[in-house]
This record gives sequence, structure tokens and C-alpha cells, in this order.
Amino acid sequence: MDELFNNINKNIEELSSQPSSKKRFKLKKSKKRTVTIYSKPQVNHIKLNKEDIDKIKKQPLGNELIKFRKKLYKIFKSENLNLLNNNIKSLKVKIKYIAPEILLLKFVSGKYLFQKNKIEIIKYFKEGTTKHEFFHMASTFYHKEAMLAFSGFEQINYLKKEIVGLGLNEGYTELLTDRYFNEQAEYVSYSYDVCKFFAEKLEEIVGKKEMEKFYLNADLLGLCKYLTNFDELEHIMSFIVYLDYLVKHASLHNPKKFKNCYELIECYLAKWYISKKQQELDKNIIDKETFDIEIKNYVNSLGNKDLYIENYVKQKEYSLK
Repeated sequence: MDELFNNINKNIEELSSQPSSKKRFKLKKSKKRTVTIYSKPQVNHIKLNKEDIDKIKKQPLGNELIKFRKKLYKIFKSENLNLLNNNIKSLKVKIKYIAPEILLLKFVSGKYLFQKNKIEIIKYFKEGTTKHEFFHMASTFYHKEAMLAFSGFEQINYLKKEIVGLGLNEGYTELLTDRYFNEQAEYVSYSYDVCKFFAEKLEEIVGKKEMEKFYLNADLLGLCKYLTNFDELEHIMSFIVYLDYLVKHASLHNPKKFKNCYELIECYLAKWYISKKQQELDKNIIDKETFDIEIKNYVNSLGNKDLYIENYVKQKEYSLK
């Protein structure tokens, strides 16, 4: 297993050192990007009274909002739903029959506006969109004075026009929507599915309860700190930034264009998984047989034929002995 780990590290170094190119996306940029991650927002516990509930019900999608909230309270601890209660009282919902984005051939079936705490949904696509946008609302905090938006694993600094975590956030939001409501948009973006796949593989490392907790509390910093148990922060930020790039550029028309990017992401995930399992082995949480089986199964799961993502770690024929 040491050989596998060393080969993965070697491949990360090789992929990260490739030169930049204007014609094709490469992994090393000519200028290093400085990424700032802010601490999670502090929100007091908020309770809704009967008047609040009645007011919400009168809004568009009001009954669906109340059902959504009830279900989340059955699934998650109330301490992780403060952002939900903070936003749902003043949430604005607009059902649109057509949107400029469609006329411009930029398909958007729904969106959540952080600064306005407003959901806009195209009526025709309502059935496959609402829960996704509800999850955005339930995991968002907007700091008006600092002009900072925290939403799940995404952070936006409006003053500096900086966004980080978009890909991971959209991918994980899709994962939660499908997991708890079995709801998928009829015309879901290919790039969202790519990010959903990698977000799910990351969750296998972090753990479902912890990952959901970080998401619902808009705690990207907490997630990053957890992952530093397995790797240096620079690699963790690279993983997040490459998902940001993929969510904007990956499509069915260019699945092979980002081969190196997919390969690097898979190497990061494999490295972190192995590091975590090594710690469990050292602490006698698992035995050597379990250690070998779980790592082999995880490495074998890193490809996705439906998304045209090859299992690059396995393709390299890394030793699994």
C-alpha cells in the first residue's frame, strides 16, 4: 500500500507541474490565485411560532416550504437548522413563466439570490427544481455590512468579486436533494453531475453526518480544517478550485478535455482516503484486512462511465498489494 500512496503523490506532483496553455485547460496557472476562506457565520437559534408558519403558507410554494422544513427537522439536528429558520421567515419566492436566460440560450430552471433571500423558479420546471433551491436557502447567510455570502460550501465576496466553492456546493446540493427528496431536474447540467459525483466521493472520506453538518452551517473553513488531517491545505484548495472550474466549463461536448483535471481530483481523493484509513489502522479501529479491502473498493469506485470519467488511479496500475 505504500507503493500506491507514493505513486499517487508522484502523480499529483507531475500533474500540478504541467505548464499553462491558452488553448487548453492545464492544472498550473501562470499566476497563483489567492483564496480567502472565512469562518462560518454565527447565527442564534431561532424558533418559528404559529404566526410565522401561517405567514409562510400564504407565500408562493408556502406549503411546500413548510413540508420541506418539517422533513429536515426529522433528518437533522435542530442546531444545524439555524440558517434555515433565519431565512425562511423572510424568504421571497417568485414563479416565472419565462426567463431571459432561456432566450439567451443559458438554461437556468431556478436560482436562489443570496443578497435578496429570494428564490426564482420557472413554472414548467418547478417539480425538479424547488428542493434544490430550498437547500440553498437552508444553508445560506448573507452578511450585509461585509457584503459576504456564505452558502453551503460556497463563499462570495461581493466587494472583491471573488467566488470559491461553487462546484462543491452545487454538487453536494444535488446529492442532498436526490438523497432526501429523490428529486432531480429534468435537464440537469452535466457539470453539476460531475461535481455531484466528486462531492459524494469526498463525503465518503469526511463522513455523511459531518459533511452535512458543515454544509448546513455554511462551514467551508471547518471542512478544510478537517481535511488538513490528511493533506496540506494547498492541495485541499486546489481540489475546491478545480471543481469550481469544472462546474462552469465541463460539458458532454468536451468530456476528454479535462482528463488531467479529473485525474488530479481522483488522486487527491485517493490520497485522503488512504491517509484516513491508515490513521484508523494505526489506532486499531480497523484491521489490516479491512484496511486493504476498503482502500481497494474506494480506488475502484473513482471512475464513472455515465459521466465519461475514467478511473485514472486504477488505469495507472498502481499497486494494490
